[in-house]
Amino acid sequence: MTTTTANKKPTLATLKSFIRKNLGNLWIRVNSSFDGMTDCVQQCKGAQFAPAAMDDGNCRGHNLGIRGLWLVLGSRYSIRPIKSGEFEGFEVYNCCGSCTIATRKVSRGLRVGYAFMWVGSEKVIPSTQDWDTTVCTSSEIAEAQYRGQRTIDGSLCNVFYIGESGDNQVYMAQVAIGEGCRGEA
Repeated sequence: MTTTTANKKPTLATLKSFIRKNLGNLWIRVNSSFDGMTDCVQQCKGAQFAPAAMDDGNCRGHNLGIRGLWLVLGSRYSIRPIKSGEFEGFEVYNCCGSCTIATRKVSRGLRVGYAFMWVGSEKVIPSTQDWDTTVCTSSEIAEAQYRGQRTIDGSLCNVFYIGESGDNQVYMAQVAIGEGCRGEA
């Protein structure tokens, strides 16, 4: 996440940068929204975080391409950083409502179960998409060294170095899941 110091106020540029850098892991919770029937902002009861959906409409200047986010622009909004349980991001308030746009913290441990495997000569995280599907065992977990994240087949994955096999390097990757999740990506 883009960090801010206590005396540096997040701006629209901060929010845009945060969204651009975290497009694959954005979550949104709409806390309140404008209701034309009552002509005022109403709280959204039972608001929960949900994966952010892209909005292909013509309002990109006001929602930055994220459905549920709404900016009135002209500096008539408030943006503040938040850290809430497994989410970290920004709360946005204005005369049209409020929402929280955040990333979900991911677990970085290799787990027993399905994984991607790559065997080759590269000594860094392989850039290829030629990963095979395999099952990770407890012996491979003991040897795993976290090396970073990358996208494989459209999913954000944690990549682990397992060791050498002859002249080749062995890597495994698993879909990154949120802390406290029960296996959902």
